[in-house]
Amino acid sequence: MKKWQLSIFSGLLFGFSLWHIGFGFISLFAYVPYFALLKRCKNGQIFWYGILWGLTFTLVSLHWIVTVKIIALIGLMIALPIYFGVFTIISKIIYKRFSGIFIWIFPIIWIGFEYFMTLGPLNFPWFNIGYSFANYYYFAQFADIFGVYGLSLLILLINALIFILLQRFIPCNKHFILHGTGIGHRVKFMDTDKSSASFSYKIKPFVFIVIIIILWYGYGIYRVNSIKLRDTKFKIAIIQLNIPQEEKWEPKNLEPTIKKYKEYTKRCVDDSVDLVIFPETAIPYYITHSLLGKDIANFAKINKVNIVTGFPNYKKDIKNGLISYKYYNSASLITKDGEFQGIYNKIKLVPFGECIPFFDKFPILRKLQFGQANFENGTEYKLFTTDGYKFPVLICFEGIFPILCTKFVNKGADFLINITNDAWYKRSIGPYQHCANTKLRAIENRMSFFRAANTGISYMANPKGETYQLAGLYENGTQGKILKGNLYITETTSIFSQAGYLMPIIFFYIAIIVLLYSFIKLHGHYQS
Repeated sequence: MKKWQLSIFSGLLFGFSLWHIGFGFISLFAYVPYFALLKRCKNGQIFWYGILWGLTFTLVSLHWIVTVKIIALIGLMIALPIYFGVFTIISKIIYKRFSGIFIWIFPIIWIGFEYFMTLGPLNFPWFNIGYSFANYYYFAQFADIFGVYGLSLLILLINALIFILLQRFIPCNKHFILHGTGIGHRVKFMDTDKSSASFSYKIKPFVFIVIIIILWYGYGIYRVNSIKLRDTKFKIAIIQLNIPQEEKWEPKNLEPTIKKYKEYTKRCVDDSVDLVIFPETAIPYYITHSLLGKDIANFAKINKVNIVTGFPNYKKDIKNGLISYKYYNSASLITKDGEFQGIYNKIKLVPFGECIPFFDKFPILRKLQFGQANFENGTEYKLFTTDGYKFPVLICFEGIFPILCTKFVNKGADFLINITNDAWYKRSIGPYQHCANTKLRAIENRMSFFRAANTGISYMANPKGETYQLAGLYENGTQGKILKGNLYITETTSIFSQAGYLMPIIFFYIAIIVLLYSFIKLHGHYQS
């Protein structure tokens, strides 16, 4: 294959593996063409082929973002390919210094990269390759050790072994083969006489692949059967209305929307529900600054029900006599006593969708308007409390940030709630990706996870990551759906929430050290 074909082929495999419609397994060999690309590309070419790799992945896996805002897709089509291009340069530098063992260093670099994508205003960890196995129930159980990053590690190891296996069985030729490493000792395969190698030597990578898969799957079976769940009898309901995005913010629809949420909530009250969850910005109005908020709080008090809901919010800021406003994507618990139990402001904003990155550093960026919202980042890791149970309300794609969720868990959360408005994505693969990616949080932390999504997909998952209530995309059409289920907890703790979350952080710093060492050594070599 030609270099551009290797780049596109790897991007296609990578992208389709994250569609969550049965293609997840192809992630096990998605990086094989990329390994070949790294060897064959010259230094001056590698960045552009990395860009092509990233652009292919972005178009395949994230094309649906155009349904949100065109600026969001354009921004990601610029930012992500550049990220991939820079990553490919880094990989090439490290490869040149450690060509014999690079294939085993690569997982550290990649997982460090996955962690890096959770940082800063451009945070967008949507492409963690471990998510490709989110819907494989038994395989996903390994996430309670190192989270989604642990799944990424196993997938990358299998990619490496498949690449080595191909090198041992495919005759050497300059169009495909890349330096690799043998199992147990260093070898350059372009110099290896394949014809004289024993069959047992050639088959070793396959044996290791089988062993990894058996142990991986076996661990999942063990965890599913060993974790004991306790039914708390604390009853939770999720209300999923299917309100199209183009209708959601129309002023004339505000009253009918609230009326319908109240109607559905009364049905839950009649069934002795303790907590009702509405989606993100379910109330599309500044309710904490209006009589409408008091009306909803009074409704909760009269019906003796706790309600979690999302809504837009703002704060007035006065400096030097000038008044300005800061806007937030927010949520709160309205208690059965008729009180707002504080407000949580979304911490992780969607780049180019909810804000222009770096607007806090360069205020002039606030004046740019491409149809995006201009929210501020929240700063408080707030937990709400009801009936003795503590929980956070993760808003929208905050549910795909493993370490963010773990921060709430380590603050004392008993279960996790995620509210989102996936009406933006219509009937694309976006809601399926978003849904699958969040479900791993239940397994990582061994906590029940409740997801309320306008238009879907809403679900309730127990600490095993098993879905026991589900509302599909646009289920029941304009009628929407109510999910009801009890809260399940377990005494089993996860390694990830206690210490396993440190793994990607450690890999990130190891990758930096390896890169600096490689750069210094190569620079010294050229100087001499």
